[in-house]
Amino acid sequence: VSGLNGGTGWTGAWGNFTGGTLDVTAPGSTYPGLESAGNKAFVTPTSDVTTSRRNFPSVNSGTVYMSMLVDLTNTGTRFLGMQLFEGSTERGFFGTNSGQPNWSMSNPSTGQLASSVSTVASDPTLLVMRLDFNVLGAGSAFERMRLYVNPTPGGTEPVTADADSIATTTMSIPSLDGIAIGAGFQTSATLTTSIGTFDELRIGT
Repeated sequence: VSGLNGGTGWTGAWGNFTGGTLDVTAPGSTYPGLESAGNKAFVTPTSDVTTSRRNFPSVNSGTVYMSMLVDLTNTGTRFLGMQLFEGSTERGFFGTNSGQPNWSMSNPSTGQLASSVSTVASDPTLLVMRLDFNVLGAGSAFERMRLYVNPTPGGTEPVTADADSIATTTMSIPSLDGIAIGAGFQTSATLTTSIGTFDELRIGT
């Protein structure tokens, strides 16, 4: 995927990656009721963490939604998912965290927050992450992350999220201006290499 620049709203192409392969493969992923087109990205770490980043205009207020079709195609237990960045600082993640058997999200302030849905429950899985800035008012430095697993495309937003940071601790995400997709390489006998696919990445406000 390195150097590819399809889609709209981005400020540059997908970045370089190391530690494995991150290729475009056919056909693309599909999900009932979700409009889809084109192919998908397939990540295979072979010697280290393998991720590729892409930037978008910085956002620091209101509500941001991010979604993807993701599929863990082996039985790996390292991470597979989307990282959220402010400059060079990772501010959050959603997908499957290392050592976590269920779809989950994480943040430096909250740690891992897992849903009750296994990563092998569906193929592929639609993940939607909602981030609300300044939920206690302008300048409150208190943000809220919510993860929805397999919501109905075009339907009403579920009242209850599958994972929600609000019940955990104060979380500060000053802004976001980039994402990265990828997976982790084996680091121990129990944390093994994850291989998987990504498709239909969307970011909206």
